[in-house]
Amino acid sequence: MSAPEPTNQTHDCAVIRLRARFARLAFALGITLAAAGCAHEARPDAPEVRGPVRVENGFEELALGTKIDVAFDATSARTLDDVRAGKLAFEPSHDAVPSRGLHPGTFWAKVTIDDTRSPPQPLVLEQRYAQSDVVTVHEEGAASQQSGDHVSFADWAIRAREPAFLLAARARHELIVELRGDMTKQLPLTLRSEAAYREHVGGDALAQGLYFGSVLSLVLYNLFLFVGTREKVYGLYAATIASYVGSQLAIHGVGTQRLWGQWPGVNDGLAPAFAVAFCLFGTPFFRSVLDLDERRPRVAKALGRLMPAIGACIVLVPFLPNHIMVRLAAVLAIAWCPTMFVLSAREAMRGDRVAVAVTLAWLSLLGGLVLYAMRLVGLMPTNALTVYATQGGSVLEAILLSFALADRLKRLQHEVVVKGELALANASEALVHAERARAASDEAFAARELAMHELDERRRLQGELDTAAQQLTQAENMATLGMLMAGIAHDLRNPLNYVQGAAEQLREAIPSLRSGDEGVREKSLVRVEKVVGWVEQGTASMDAISLAMRNQARGGGA
Repeated sequence: MSAPEPTNQTHDCAVIRLRARFARLAFALGITLAAAGCAHEARPDAPEVRGPVRVENGFEELALGTKIDVAFDATSARTLDDVRAGKLAFEPSHDAVPSRGLHPGTFWAKVTIDDTRSPPQPLVLEQRYAQSDVVTVHEEGAASQQSGDHVSFADWAIRAREPAFLLAARARHELIVELRGDMTKQLPLTLRSEAAYREHVGGDALAQGLYFGSVLSLVLYNLFLFVGTREKVYGLYAATIASYVGSQLAIHGVGTQRLWGQWPGVNDGLAPAFAVAFCLFGTPFFRSVLDLDERRPRVAKALGRLMPAIGACIVLVPFLPNHIMVRLAAVLAIAWCPTMFVLSAREAMRGDRVAVAVTLAWLSLLGGLVLYAMRLVGLMPTNALTVYATQGGSVLEAILLSFALADRLKRLQHEVVVKGELALANASEALVHAERARAASDEAFAARELAMHELDERRRLQGELDTAAQQLTQAENMATLGMLMAGIAHDLRNPLNYVQGAAEQLREAIPSLRSGDEGVREKSLVRVEKVVGWVEQGTASMDAISLAMRNQARGGGA
């Protein structure tokens, strides 16, 4: 009875399980976003009563987004004196993070702070956006302070990761914050006490250290693997994650604080350049990890054609204005990231465990980017979740991609082992056949040797048989010759008897012939004549025998 044909039930069940996992993951992501949104300060429906920000005993920190007045000068022609003279119209801000996008110009903000503590104590005003070009804080009766990516780090008011300004102890602070440059015009202003700011800086340094330490350890580990094994995918992984880490160095201000602070404006080119490099190295990496060359050759070929264009973007970055560079990198990332996510998700729906890990990695990264973007536009509050969203997501991404890479290489090694075992089995089978063939050859050689021995033995026996036959023939000839000689002797005996009898008669007749008696001699003569006839008859018989022998000899010779 033949076996039943396989069905697709197993594959369908696997697909259903994967879809259920993705549904649970999406639900968990939605719950996370909802929980983060609960901390968002709702926009008031009715006009609020505005007044100075009051700082009382026990004060630690306060977000000033909805407690400031903002104005935007698209021409950047207004000066501080114009602002103080009222030549620029200010409006109350109702956003947690006042923003004017990527438009060139100057963003202004006003805030009044009353310190009711006795005595007043110093405060720290932090502008929590590391990519701001130039941030200046003006205060009546105090020197202006500057920070920002386009200000030398040595001239920063407080040398920290993000622009921060120390406000001297006084009862009232009337501040004017000026934000210039081409980068995103955002003012996520936070007011902190000195103790709260020191605690915040310490926690931030720990978080940044943990992030960069963990991700760079993965990069170095895979880089060492690449050097040791020469597997290209390890190098691509290290380059991809290192590019993203570089973008985080620029975006979060760690690079300005620790690496290139003496070169103002470096972030302008590095941030988009690292973002484009992430796409450049990530394309062949995900192409290799997802095995698109074999599974989706057309998609892999299309991605290969995009590589020169992505590389050209990196070449063009240093020569483009800042706002154009940022837009170019943003468009490329917005187009590239979902594309890679969709490709990995489609492969994951087929039941590929490596693609599932890659998809989860993309979900963690995209979730972090969404939270960070929502914080920048004011839809999410500025807190630990939204500030470190991109970094947390990238850590999970790096770990999951490392798992996916290890799983893929393990699968490839398993395939190599299986192929090796198959080749070994084939070689063993071939060896067995070779041994059998050699044994058969040995048997054939032994049989040939035996046959040759038997042939030699047959030849020897045949020689002996021929010798015996010759001897027998010679014996037969000798016997025949003996019989012939006996016959000849017998045949010669009668003529010889005649001759012998005649010789005896002649010997007896000799005395009679000598006798003087004529009658006796006459009788003797008659007798001699008779005996001569006998001799003639005997010699004739002997001559006939001799002639017959000569004739027989001639016939045998012929």
